[in-house]
Amino acid sequence: MDITPYLKLMVDKNASDLFFHVGAPVNIKIGGVVRPIGNKVLGPGQVREIAYSVMKDDQVKEFQRFLVYNHAAGIGDPAPIEHVRAALAGRINVVSVTVYETDDSCAE
Repeated sequence: MDITPYLKLMVDKNASDLFFHVGAPVNIKIGGVVRPIGNKVLGPGQVREIAYSVMKDDQVKEFQRFLVYNHAAGIGDPAPIEHVRAALAGRINVVSVTVYETDDSCAE
């Protein structure tokens, strides 16, 4: 997914932020107010594609390696081990669903 039109819109509207969330349309923050851009909802594959498109290969590898750390802001105490395990289990599920959906050899 090409995000160039969204970046151009940011410049045109003097926006401060763009938000790409699974299950929501792309949102833009203009003057402190967050507004949706259209109504097309993004899927997990699209958000991943957007994130990876702005990273170099080594950054993608590091991001994947430190996924749990990338979701933490580094504020406060470390998350309980049960939370970390749940986050990893969720990530494994996302990866396995993605592989199943994109790999014909997994189809019955």
